[in-house]
Amino acid sequence: KVVLPTSVTRALQNAKKRVEKVIDTIKKKEEAITNTQSQTPQFPYPLGPRDYQILAYENWKNNKQKGLFAMATGTGKTITSLNCLLEIYKHSGYYKAIILVPTITLVEQWEKECQKFKFNNIIKVCSKYSSWKSAIANLRMLELSSDSDNKLSYIVISTYASFVRSNVFMDLNQFPKNKLLFIADEVHNMGSGHMLKRLADIKYLRRIGLSATPERQFDDEGNRCLMDFFG
Repeated sequence: KVVLPTSVTRALQNAKKRVEKVIDTIKKKEEAITNTQSQTPQFPYPLGPRDYQILAYENWKNNKQKGLFAMATGTGKTITSLNCLLEIYKHSGYYKAIILVPTITLVEQWEKECQKFKFNNIIKVCSKYSSWKSAIANLRMLELSSDSDNKLSYIVISTYASFVRSNVFMDLNQFPKNKLLFIADEVHNMGSGHMLKRLADIKYLRRIGLSATPERQFDDEGNRCLMDFFG
């Protein structure tokens, strides 16, 4: 048995600690990179969007990023619109969207679809969730304090009933008008009542309306307003 001098033993122990520290640092960096990559937005299915979903995006882009997607139930209206948001992210490095839906159940369904794309920072605005107002206020503060190259990403999902209320509308209509994508699910709901009156005041330039049957029966005025709004 070889007995090393105390100074040598201490030097070896210190060297071991330094090596362990370096290894631990490397592992943490690898974990951070992995976590970041795992949260990068991406299309949720390996084969990518279908041909008609790609065509929908191209037509929408060529129409000044406005359009109505009249798609039968089961053809993937939600995925088609979220793919447009994903394409925005690919080109700009951020995603910002407000999504309107008729019911609280659809608020939660859309949240799950957004999460499949690895979209995060989702705020739900409806009677079931009481914390949305402070979350929106924080979001607006971050937007105002950032410069023009701001890469802040978020998605707000609201029911139509909540969106049309004066105080809610004021809160949700204050984000950057040329950066945010406005998506209206079951878009025929926008063609009447208080929602129809809000159309002229919605400032967002990027717009998508979704419905299997976007045209309203026996409502020429409502149809005209929707067609004009969505370009």
